[in-house]
Amino acid sequence: MKRNNGTPNEFHQSVVIAIQQMRRCLLNRTLRSCVYDSEVNPEEYQPVNRIGSVFLRASIYYVYIADWLEVFPRDQFLVIRAEDYYNNRSGVLADVYQFLGLRHVGPKLFRINNKSVVNRGMQHNKVMSRETRIMLTDFFKPYNIKLAELLRDKRFLWNTRV
Repeated sequence: MKRNNGTPNEFHQSVVIAIQQMRRCLLNRTLRSCVYDSEVNPEEYQPVNRIGSVFLRASIYYVYIADWLEVFPRDQFLVIRAEDYYNNRSGVLADVYQFLGLRHVGPKLFRINNKSVVNRGMQHNKVMSRETRIMLTDFFKPYNIKLAELLRDKRFLWNTRV
């Protein structure tokens, strides 16, 4: 939205349309089918305003991770929330190195940590209305509950104040 100089109202309109499309799909198809099939909602690729479309399907992480876990053992995955990385890069990178069985990289880690994080400073309440945030929170809630259960980690509930 920021890239296209959109307004919170335009973003809200895009979110409303995306949620309607997904709900319409779910009336006749499974969640997995709706999430994976880009032909289900071809309007998704047609800009509804200068903001463009909102891709809800890509943010229903539960479906994708559940599919991966059907094929590979759970201990082969380290799922990291972006906000955890933004808030504690050193700690998260140390976890990644340990998970991969790599040695600590010392000075290189310092250079990585001093790089700016592109999305970190975004103030969501400045680019999205409270109403939009509530709508998205409500839409994603059942999928986030499943994700938190699947990963056995309540942080994936994304319980934030609205």
